[in-house]
Amino acid sequence: MKWMIVVIMEFLPGNDSTDFYIFTDPYFKNQQECRMFVNDPTQTPALAGKLVEVFGIRMINNVFCAPETKINRYILEQEAV
Repeated sequence: MKWMIVVIMEFLPGNDSTDFYIFTDPYFKNQQECRMFVNDPTQTPALAGKLVEVFGIRMINNVFCAPETKINRYILEQEAV
């Protein structure tokens, strides 16, 4: 099973949706491997750089590791709404 990093950005006034980013590369074999990567300070510049590229300067609300199956299920549920 693939595990991926999911980042939820702070809510912006006037925007009715939550912005999030799923890092599909790299992906990990398990949650522990993913968490070790996220907590490694040498990885912070690359992760932050990508988020700034996508969202500009914004605060991060949450960062977590999730299995691909749950991410896919969430996306499908959102598309059905």
